[in-house]
Amino acid sequence: MLNDLRLPTIKTLWPQFAEQADRAHRRITRHLAQAHLPPGKTMDSFDAVPMISKAQVEELRLATADRLANCIALCCVVAWRVSWLTMLSREAPVANPAAVFTDDERHPLEHATPDRKRMATHDLEFYVKAVARLGGYLDRASDPPPGTTVIWRGLAQLADLVEGARIVGR
Repeated sequence: MLNDLRLPTIKTLWPQFAEQADRAHRRITRHLAQAHLPPGKTMDSFDAVPMISKAQVEELRLATADRLANCIALCCVVAWRVSWLTMLSREAPVANPAAVFTDDERHPLEHATPDRKRMATHDLEFYVKAVARLGGYLDRASDPPPGTTVIWRGLAQLADLVEGARIVGR
């Protein structure tokens, strides 16, 4: 067939392409077997990113410079907020939380805090520790102040709580 189409270069390279494809197929099959996926689960139906849906990851393909610039800008804003919140809570723990958190964010944080941790004054430190607890911070007496990782995780959980409260109509 390749002779009929007069594609001699492809005819000579075809065995190489076929061998590479066979090796890749064997490697993928071996990795899938080693992955021990649950029955009926394939890589196509597997959500590998826990906080972002697979559809969102597919949409986030950075095919154009504009998409890349938007993605970088968004990541910078999120990183800035997390870093700023971490440092501000260490530098000014008694600051007004209204400067950082909206009413819609403060309300679920107050209810998500255990009774024994609810202090009379709800200063910035109270809300930052509440966010950090959502992110996995244990808040023991000997623990250092929460870091950026637990605050980032907590802000993601807080966004879910705020959205849930909005849906319910609070």
